[in-house]
Amino acid sequence: MRNLISKLMIITIIFLLGILAVQVSVYASNENIEIIQKSNNDYLIYIKDNLTTDFEFAFSNDKNIDKESLSYKVAETDSTNSNANKVAYVNSVTIGMFEQPTYMWAKDSDGNYFVEGVEIDLSKSINENDLEFATNIGNIIEVDTTKTQTTTEEVDGKKITTTVGKVVLTNTTNTNSYSYLLIKLPNSDAYNELANLGIRISKFNSETDMYTKIIVYKSFLELFNELFPVSEDSNWNLVENNEILQPSNTEDGEQYVLWIKETSNGNIVNQDLQILTSSKEYSEEKIVETIITKSPITYDNNTLLFALIALVIATILVFIKIKSIEKKEEK
Repeated sequence: MRNLISKLMIITIIFLLGILAVQVSVYASNENIEIIQKSNNDYLIYIKDNLTTDFEFAFSNDKNIDKESLSYKVAETDSTNSNANKVAYVNSVTIGMFEQPTYMWAKDSDGNYFVEGVEIDLSKSINENDLEFATNIGNIIEVDTTKTQTTTEEVDGKKITTTVGKVVLTNTTNTNSYSYLLIKLPNSDAYNELANLGIRISKFNSETDMYTKIIVYKSFLELFNELFPVSEDSNWNLVENNEILQPSNTEDGEQYVLWIKETSNGNIVNQDLQILTSSKEYSEEKIVETIITKSPITYDNNTLLFALIALVIATILVFIKIKSIEKKEEK
């Protein structure tokens, strides 16, 4: 019985070690390496922390080969980006060897190896056209996110003024239509990560190395394609007057993912997104109502003036008549 248990334990351990070996092998593929596929089917290989110094590299289909026996090539300078990184490459001459597992070695000018037997998987590369699209997300459909809209209303004797942000499409085509969809954050893990990556990309500058950019853009583009709402399962809103207003119940500082699509004859020709932080200003002003009462001014009324004159004349005539009668009686 003990022998049976021991054998089962050994089998289990071997099985687990096999799984771990597979996992390690998968993890080791392209470890500390990012790859761009060029339009002519060449590949540029960026090595983490080794983008600015000269080095030599070699490939082999045999992981256990003597690395000193390999034929090394000098790294090239990538002139397609502002940082002019040093890169290894795969071209039409060497592409054939990648039809089976291929491993890479790299060493600096002093002969120190910083890449040893790392498996290179070209299927994990990003196409340069996809990378360009990813870098342009946020600028594909031109918008101005600095505009605001102010409304005023009277409620319970108070004037309430509310100012909120809005997005204005700045370069639209009359023949095409534009629609949008707002997703409030925080949301699902995927949406939260999309927003985090978008914010991270917005902070890229000339000091950000290409290796980091490729990693972030690859993840960002993957989530963009995964989360972009399709017409069948989402409620797109038509953009009117080239304006997209914040939801009326938005509070200051809330974040949103704004999806925008441009369509022509029912077909999507452009799609884009913005990571927005809402703004809202609110003020109240008490309405003071002033009532001025004026006394009637009779002298402005000619009818009353004439009546008064007539009354005075009549009184005088009556007085004269009375005096005349009194004189006659005295005689």
